[in-house]
Amino acid sequence: VDLALTAWSIATLKLDLPDLYDNISRLALPKIAEFQPQALANICWATATLRKENDVLMRSAAVVAARLMDAGVDFKPHEYSTLAWSMVLAQAREEFLFSRI
Repeated sequence: VDLALTAWSIATLKLDLPDLYDNISRLALPKIAEFQPQALANICWATATLRKENDVLMRSAAVVAARLMDAGVDFKPHEYSTLAWSMVLAQAREEFLFSRI
């Protein structure tokens, strides 16, 4: 199961299923270093859209995104904008990520 896509789906459908989101988040954290740009954008967007306070997930996603950018991984424009929008909405002030976008 794609955790980021599942999170994106419940946020898109505006489903208020806190246990499901919490479980997705819990399962995603140990694997977040494996997420590619679209998955990072999806899980951050879902977290922000669902208005979940999840500083650990957002910070971890920002660290992984910055590492991918530094490694030359190609982010699509909508992945950049989704990450930035999500970080701002979630009040995740990850300057090290913003300086790379």
